Amino acid sequence: MTIIKNVSTQDLAQRNQLLQNCLRPEPLPYPIQSEYPIVLNPDCHDYSHCLYDEDRVIAHANLWPRYLVDDKGRTVAKIGLIGNVATNDEYRGRGIMSKLLTYLESKAILADMQALVLWSDLSKFYQKMGFESLSEEWHFHFKNKHASIRGLHEIKEGEDLSKDDLKRILDLRQSTPFTLKRNIEEFEELARIPNTLFLITRTKSGDIAGFCVIGKGYDMNGVIHEWGYDNIDELPDAINWLFKTFNFGEAILLAPVSISKSKAKFLKRFSSRQDKTGMCFGRILTNDEYVQRSLKNCFIWGLDSI
Repeated sequence: MTIIKNVSTQDLAQRNQLLQNCLRPEPLPYPIQSEYPIVLNPDCHDYSHCLYDEDRVIAHANLWPRYLVDDKGRTVAKIGLIGNVATNDEYRGRGIMSKLLTYLESKAILADMQALVLWSDLSKFYQKMGFESLSEEWHFHFKNKHASIRGLHEIKEGEDLSKDDLKRILDLRQSTPFTLKRNIEEFEELARIPNTLFLITRTKSGDIAGFCVIGKGYDMNGVIHEWGYDNIDELPDAINWLFKTFNFGEAILLAPVSISKSKAKFLKRFSSRQDKTGMCFGRILTNDEYVQRSLKNCFIWGLDSI
């Protein structure tokens, strides 16, 4: 018999082992919970929902409440991010995850969430569950060009960024019509995810003039998933620094489709290929047309995805 409930404190080790086995089977130098420091934090176990067979955790998914905001920071909608979806191998093919996702949808509705959002390659499964492609993003592909490098400062894993640095980075981040609200305290947590590199461009006086965020734990190696510059002409230097420092055959920059025509033209000029693709999957739970349009035109930055 299966029972759905929030993961208990004593069952956190079971949950983490299930996620490690299902999502990170290869040996890694860090536990999976360090890749998701907010939703898998032991103090935030209300975000974790498990299916149990008696006392055994057999399936898991996070439901993380977030707020969609416009470019003025005004709240548009409350939504739920679903992630870390995993089912024990012995229980696959029995409709276990469908049952858990149906449960999460009911929880979301009770919490006044207006949409569910997730990332997955299993498009057919989620389409059967009522999810559809939600919004679009640009993928700009870059090859090694070995250009000159100017004024870059690498922030390595484990090196702290100050609150002022993080605020400046958020202020520099490419503007989008709609995105997820992120406060400085959350940003501090997300910035410490293993294998996450902040590449900072500074002025002669030491002020931050641009930044890229590359990598995120096990995911997004060679992917620039957050960025912003006072002068976008300095972005190619950061990309070339990646090629000189790491053995990437290609780097990919993710960008909102709402970037200006001039910036899109600039990125196309330097990139070897450009793709416009679906950003994620969503299940909209409201009839509010403004919220629906906002969700279909939003851009979610890489550190916020789970």
